[in-house]
Amino acid sequence: MCGRKTLTKDRENIIRTFQVDWWEGEPTWEPHYNISPLMQVPVLFFDGQRIVRLMTWGLIPHWAKDEKIASKLINARAETLLQKLSFAGLVEKNRCIVITDGYYEWKKEGESSIPFYIKSKDDSFLPMAGLYDLWKKPEGNIVYTYTVITVDSNPQIGEIHHRMPAILKIEEIEPWINCLKYPFSRVKHLLKPYEHELEVYPVSKIVNYSRNNSPLCIKRIDYQ
Repeated sequence: MCGRKTLTKDRENIIRTFQVDWWEGEPTWEPHYNISPLMQVPVLFFDGQRIVRLMTWGLIPHWAKDEKIASKLINARAETLLQKLSFAGLVEKNRCIVITDGYYEWKKEGESSIPFYIKSKDDSFLPMAGLYDLWKKPEGNIVYTYTVITVDSNPQIGEIHHRMPAILKIEEIEPWINCLKYPFSRVKHLLKPYEHELEVYPVSKIVNYSRNNSPLCIKRIDYQ
């Protein structure tokens, strides 16, 4: 699964790398080292142009009666997207890229769990395939929410956890988000274990607490 992630790059870097045409809403982004569910982060989608807007992590389907379901839908298994009511209606129209540059996973070691930070070897972005939806609050406000799609882990990550986010290459972003031009049948093959080597190392357990947000969260440590 994917339950914590980072986005330490600034707004200008995001716009340049993802060729963003329009940044909706809040104009700034402060680097974050410990993003947890129910937080808002920049998400890329396509609506005639490449748009970024802040969305809340944890999908609330448009038909949901309340917000409680969000914490249960932070991830979506690629293998069952078409079988789940929450996701099946989104794969053809509401695909998105969750903009990140790393994520955390925990490995069971005896009676405790050791957090590991996972990132690209060159410190570039790790674009994650996602789905988003719009939910209308009782008072009428529209809420944008998203989920991260997960796949079986590659051998490297499999030593820590059996699932990992579906990480896309930069050139795969356009077909994933351009739902009008690319039906899901043409892009579902993109949802696969990441093929390149990642940098993986243990970090402090301060990341277990979402209130901790500093470069110390991604600092390599030695538990031996």
